[in-house]
Order: sequence, then structure tokens, then C-alpha cells
Amino acid sequence: MTDTASRPSFVEIAWPFDADPPELYCPRSGKIVLDAEGEVEQPGSPYVTFLYLDLVGDFIYLREDLAERLKDARAALLEEGVEEDDLPSDLEMLEEKVNLGVAPVVFKIATSGRACGPVSSRIIVGFDLWGEADETDE
Repeated sequence: MTDTASRPSFVEIAWPFDADPPELYCPRSGKIVLDAEGEVEQPGSPYVTFLYLDLVGDFIYLREDLAERLKDARAALLEEGVEEDDLPSDLEMLEEKVNLGVAPVVFKIATSGRACGPVSSRIIVGFDLWGEADETDE
């Protein structure tokens, strides 16, 4: 497996107000990753690395190797003297301090509508578009 990693590309989508939530398909495999009912078992595609729901403030899915890298990044910042209360959020840490893969891309989808007033939320989906099948024997 290659050790090459790059910073993620971000795709930000502002979904129309009051529109039904979008479906999202993996750009590599074409498999559905998000649907309006939230019934896709994760990971919906082998290329999904994480799903984060802003409304909940937590990961719906976080691939095991990324969870370890996130834990290591947090520990490294604490060792550097950063106070626990001053640590970035898990999402910020993941986007800025953690190796997300060889060909990472992150979709940030903002939805909005009405409940007892205006509401909005974001779902953030990470992919690594490079997979084991892309490895070559040298």
C-alpha cells in the first residue's frame, strides 16, 4: 500500500431551501451513500471514510484506521502542550491534522428548511477514491 497522502478536496453544496434531502452516490463506485430516509448501512461504498452529521455533532460512521489516526493526532497535540479545552473539534482535527488517504475528497452538503422556524444542518461525507485494487506490484 502506498504511503502517499494528500490534503482533501472539498465539495461544498448548498441544497435548496425546503427541498427534500439529496441522495449521494460514491463518485468512484457509484453505490448509494446517502438517501433521504437515512437507511443506507455504512459504509455504503468501500471508498467511504467517514460520515459526520452536524446536527448531532458526531460521526455516523468513521473508518477504523481514521479513528486511530484521529486519536493519535489528538494525543500529539496534547503532548505539544495544547490544553484539552483548546483542541479542535473531531471534525476539524480530521480535516486538518489527519491523513485521509491517497485521493481524499470531502462532500459538505448543507440543507435547510422549516420546523418551528428556520433550521439548517450539514452532513459531511469523506471518501478516499484510491483503493486496494489501485495498488500495483512493483
